[in-house]
Amino acid sequence: GAGLLLLAAIFDMLFVASMAWVVFRAVLQVKQYKQMGILAKLALLTLGNGLCYWGIFANDMTVTKIGVYLGFYLIIGLVLTIGRRVVPFFIERGLAHDGIDVKVRNSKWQDVLSLVFFLTFFIIDLFYPNKYLLTITALG
Repeated sequence: GAGLLLLAAIFDMLFVASMAWVVFRAVLQVKQYKQMGILAKLALLTLGNGLCYWGIFANDMTVTKIGVYLGFYLIIGLVLTIGRRVVPFFIERGLAHDGIDVKVRNSKWQDVLSLVFFLTFFIIDLFYPNKYLLTITALG
C-alpha cells in the first residue's frame, strides 16, 4: 500500500515538474514572456500537488486540504486565463461579416482587478476562512 503510493507520488511529481520544464523551455525559445503567468500557475500546481502528497504521508489533513484547494483554484485560474485570451478571438470571428472587422478590446484594469480579487479570494478561503471577506472578494 504505502510503497505503491510513494512510487505513484514520485512519478506524479516527476511528470508535473517535467511538463512545467518543457513548457517553460518552449516559452523561452519563442520569447513569449507574456506566458510567464501560466508558467507560474504550473509551478504552483506542482507545489499544490506536493503539499497534497506531503499531507497524505504525514497524515495531516490540513496540509492535504491546502494542496487540493490550491490545485483546484489554480485550475480555475488557468481556465479563466485561457478563456480570457481565446473568447475575444471567437467573438471577433463570429461578429465579422461582409468585410466588416470587429475588434474586441480587453480592459487592462479589468484583467488586473479580476486577478487580484481571484487571488485574494483563494488565499482567504485557504488560510483565513471568513464568510464576509469571501463574499466581498467573490463579488469582485
